[in-house]
Amino acid sequence: MLKSSAKQHPIHGLVASKSRSNLVTLYAQVAIKTLYEDVQLDKEELEELRKQLTIHANLRFLHIVQLIGACTMVPQLFIVTELAPYGSLYSILHTTGPVQAPHWEDKVYMLWDVARAVEFLHQCNPVIMHQDLRSANVLIFSNCCAKVADFGLPKIPKVALAIASNLVTMATPTGAYAWMAPEVMDGEPYGVRADIYSMGMIMYEVVSGKLPFHDHSLAQLMRATLRGRRPEVADADASLAGAGEIIALLHRCCMHDTGNRPGSKEVSTVMRKIVHSIGG
Repeated sequence: MLKSSAKQHPIHGLVASKSRSNLVTLYAQVAIKTLYEDVQLDKEELEELRKQLTIHANLRFLHIVQLIGACTMVPQLFIVTELAPYGSLYSILHTTGPVQAPHWEDKVYMLWDVARAVEFLHQCNPVIMHQDLRSANVLIFSNCCAKVADFGLPKIPKVALAIASNLVTMATPTGAYAWMAPEVMDGEPYGVRADIYSMGMIMYEVVSGKLPFHDHSLAQLMRATLRGRRPEVADADASLAGAGEIIALLHRCCMHDTGNRPGSKEVSTVMRKIVHSIGG
């Protein structure tokens, strides 16, 4: 199980900064996320932001972070969401801090949570693509419940550029590109299977404990991704219960040909079977 720290600090994201706040009228702790000042949106981009936030606000699903409110009046651009007391999956896997690392079985369950969230988004009418799925956008709540956040923002070009490049603050020179599907990286038209690729990279993180392409420069990562090469999983990582099945699934999720990747429903179904097989 996870243990949260009594001491809270502001959390800095890739496109926004998050801080802890108390809304007395709601008697709830929330996260306030403010777009960085150097992401200047024009009228059309503001309308797209409002559209994406409206879509988010109307969604109700256990594994989707709840949007509580928002302000889209320039220059006050921020959103208010439920607060994740244990931070992100990224912080749990790759940083040292006050949060105790979860057990392997809990991490497998988190992967199932992510798969269910993506399945939910892909089954919406119209279909919702996340477009920026990575461990930093998977937030952890009580009982190791994982919820997906920050979907739809890459539809705004300036925000997409910020996510992918100059606003990256993680301890990796490759930034969000490490989770990016090759068709997206290559500027080709893409669909929901791009999210499946990203989910495969999250599976790699959980199984290996490493960032995708952690030993690559950005140029090396892009070259490898576009040529169909993927991060290697060590044999030792397959010794944990269900790990072999997850490795087989992540290889399918990260296939270069989008038609060879499984759909979100199949990924969720396979993860459910893996969870049940290890006693979840």
